[in-house]
Amino acid sequence: MITYGSYFVSDRRADSGLLIYGYVLTEQELRENEDEETMSALSFSYQRGFRFARCYSIACVEGEYGSVHDSMCIPITKEVFEQAQGREWNPTPPGTN
Repeated sequence: MITYGSYFVSDRRADSGLLIYGYVLTEQELRENEDEETMSALSFSYQRGFRFARCYSIACVEGEYGSVHDSMCIPITKEVFEQAQGREWNPTPPGTN
């Protein structure tokens, strides 16, 4: 299950070779940056399966914030996330093409 603080990969665009890696912000991280009205909206979305995350791919190496539905996410470890980050989000490790 994808929850606050989880790392994930979404392969919904795998047919195009694009994998999206992400990190779901923790409640504390959200509270540090959002007002109560926004927190209420994020909580409502969370109950419906949407996660507010920072997402990365080879198309957006610097990452961007957005919501993703947990049904589109495959949990990964922090180590796998960091390995992908080290490859600048390229899903194919160098020398394996």
